[in-house]
Amino acid sequence: MKNANRIFSFMLSLAVIAMMASCSQDDGGIDIGGGDGLLVADGFYVAAEGEDPVSTSELKSATVDAPDFGAMDRVGFMQGYMYLTTGKYNLVEVVEKEVVATIGGTQSAVAEVNNAECDASGYQFVAAEEGGTAFEITTDGLYVVAYDTDMDEIVFDQLESVGIIGGATPGGWSDDTSLSGTVTADGGAWSIEGVALEENEMKFRFNCRWAIDRRLDVTSDFANDNGYSFFTNFGGSLSNLLPGNEGANIAITERGEYTVTFTWDPRDGVLATATKTGDLEPLPDYPEALYLIGNGLNMADSDSDGTADGWQWELTDYPMIPVHSNPHLFWKIVWLEENGAIKVSPAKDWNNAFGKTGDATEGVFAQGGDDVPVPAAGYYMVVANMEDETIEINVPNVYGIGDAFGSDDTQWTAANENQKFTVDNDNGVISYTGIIGAKDVRIHVAASTLTVKDGSGPVDWWQAEFIVLDGKIEYRGTGDDQARAQGSDGGSVTLNFKDGTGTIN
Repeated sequence: MKNANRIFSFMLSLAVIAMMASCSQDDGGIDIGGGDGLLVADGFYVAAEGEDPVSTSELKSATVDAPDFGAMDRVGFMQGYMYLTTGKYNLVEVVEKEVVATIGGTQSAVAEVNNAECDASGYQFVAAEEGGTAFEITTDGLYVVAYDTDMDEIVFDQLESVGIIGGATPGGWSDDTSLSGTVTADGGAWSIEGVALEENEMKFRFNCRWAIDRRLDVTSDFANDNGYSFFTNFGGSLSNLLPGNEGANIAITERGEYTVTFTWDPRDGVLATATKTGDLEPLPDYPEALYLIGNGLNMADSDSDGTADGWQWELTDYPMIPVHSNPHLFWKIVWLEENGAIKVSPAKDWNNAFGKTGDATEGVFAQGGDDVPVPAAGYYMVVANMEDETIEINVPNVYGIGDAFGSDDTQWTAANENQKFTVDNDNGVISYTGIIGAKDVRIHVAASTLTVKDGSGPVDWWQAEFIVLDGKIEYRGTGDDQARAQGSDGGSVTLNFKDGTGTIN
């Protein structure tokens, strides 16, 4: 009996020791040892005023935007996703289980200009200082919080929507497809059923936003001495989501109907699935390429010797430019000769070649078998819309876009009339007669038939973009983002589509 009591006492002691060891871990599972003090590891935490911090509100080092769609480290920058309830909060620093700094500051709202692509209403900013006033959360919800020690600022925003965007999604790279769901302190889940996904790529985003941009000069490139821009999107793969540019676009390898889910857990972070649930109708059989031909073409523009008849395929080379993410669209700016005509073909032969039928409405014909007449000598933009079965021939609409063309918050507006190029047929050039700045020079085209598949609106400007590199006009087409050409303060841009050259002065 005494031996039994000794064994029982020994087992009870082991159980007590095990319980004490368990209690010495914080709620994130990190062993910080026994004794008094806070049950969290060293670091920065968002803590309700007058309360101890918890591990699920920790801010951790994170990458930020880098040039050329990259990601880079930033010393003293940290970010976190957390559920916060209405009340006052501070940022606290914990060292060896003690709060060694309590940070607050003056709070203000920032009406976001960059990255505001849907109904996002900006974000909250705190000019951080030790001992500063606690900042206020006015609505329960999931928040992204960032702290930058170099700029002494706290930024936070409530994440009210989750969406998918990309060439695989119904809205392409232009519009988010929203997921529905709810979030609590225990986690959040959002989903969409029966969504049509193409064999292409996509990403997940909060609040229709790629990032929150805190650069000192948003017209300059990403650099650590110019502030920072932190990610609110996720790529990589469905099995391993990565923030922002740390992860490539998520590949959808099979076209079909899908159920897509996105979840957030306060300990495990974000997870996603895309489960195919059905097939889709076959895609229209759009051509992979289109070519122009005709005696309206200026033969000196082609690879011929300038003496042959433009109706000869072996002597003409006028490939049209495909539009990114819109396989039904092709365009080309060309010089056309008076009293001539043109046609279009998916190969350099007469099989499946087409022109127009009937009369034009504002330069737009229905596709048919007749030659498309040239109204007068000069530059024209030709657009073939294979979904609507139209062919357009009109004066080119060429626009500059970006910080080289202005700084009034409209410089990134597509088809901005203040940034439109002038067509100078007398001198055979298309030029920007305004003054550019020492920034990236980006250019795009627009036309009435250059529209997305359902005809609901124009394609995004970058989907019909080109630039001047080393004196040549280079088209983006269906490729990735292009290299950059720098302007100079007080400079100009001139384009010659007859020989495919351009100058940036």
